Amino acid sequence: MLQFELDQHKKMADVTSTNGIWIGGILALSGTIVGLIGAFVNSQIERRAKRQQLVREKYEEMAHLISSSLAWYPQLAKCKTLDEIASTPPPLELRKILTLCILYFPEVKNDVVEYWNGMSLFYNWSVDIFSPNMAGLNLGIQAAMRSENLEKTRVLTALRQRLENTIEKNAPKYAKV
Repeated sequence: MLQFELDQHKKMADVTSTNGIWIGGILALSGTIVGLIGAFVNSQIERRAKRQQLVREKYEEMAHLISSSLAWYPQLAKCKTLDEIASTPPPLELRKILTLCILYFPEVKNDVVEYWNGMSLFYNWSVDIFSPNMAGLNLGIQAAMRSENLEKTRVLTALRQRLENTIEKNAPKYAKV
């Protein structure tokens, strides 16, 4: 009987030992899985934060480039020769602005294209009306003497204002940190 009890006790010890091994293995595996899930979630959060920061920086860059394009009109107005006018086309920054819109901000793209087209039309009109025979008068003065100048300037100003309004309207979406 004693032998039987010892055998039973040994079998229970083996079962308990085996159960302990299984439980330990399951807990270790569970810990590993939880750790992997945590690392994955953390990397996703970090990647999203980096993406948001990049998009915010690109939006700020686009807004800055649009603001810097405002210097073009006074530069054009100062021109006194056709050569000076030819060396003052609409700003090349507009191409970069358009590229940023295509890559990141499609809702701003149409207003950028219209603003660029407006600047190009204004530039072409400026070339057409400039008269080298009016010695000493810069393009701004010559344009001011034309009846259509006010309307041309108003159209360009309205296009720029619409673009700035679109940028302002969309800024909260991209300004999140």
